[in-house]
Amino acid sequence: MFIDIQTIEGEVSKISNTSETVGEVTARGPIVSGRIETHQHTYFRVNGKVCKYKSRDGLPLSDGDEVIASGFQKNGVIEVCSFYNKTTQTIKSVSSLSAYAYGLMLIVLGIPLSFIYIGVPIVLGGILIIYLGIKASECISLVTAAMNLDLHGEPFNPKSNPLDK
Repeated sequence: MFIDIQTIEGEVSKISNTSETVGEVTARGPIVSGRIETHQHTYFRVNGKVCKYKSRDGLPLSDGDEVIASGFQKNGVIEVCSFYNKTTQTIKSVSSLSAYAYGLMLIVLGIPLSFIYIGVPIVLGGILIIYLGIKASECISLVTAAMNLDLHGEPFNPKSNPLDK
């Protein structure tokens, strides 16, 4: 397996928030144009594991909240794709649909360029983005199933796949 999905459950501690602002603004005489985006990065620990969730609007989270999170590990940090806060009954997830759209767009643009070889890495990049979208969908499914099990009073075991039941 290329990307190993991890699902964890436990109490949140050591929350920290950062923001990342990217973009550009250009001015040509009196006309100013550009695009600037700000993303919120929420870092927290669950059972001693460092987790990170990146979004535009942050994550509703407090120390001591009980959560279920699913994502993949990158450089020792779990990049959370889907998140359920059991204390506030809030669910947040990344958009896997945008990954499918971007990946398909790259494949469609890359295929005509493949005859001059520049399209091959573009097509491969599109395939990788679609693969990441599939993995994000799996994370969303795992957390949604775990949330449904939690709401019906059954314990959640992160070592087993709730979709198998």
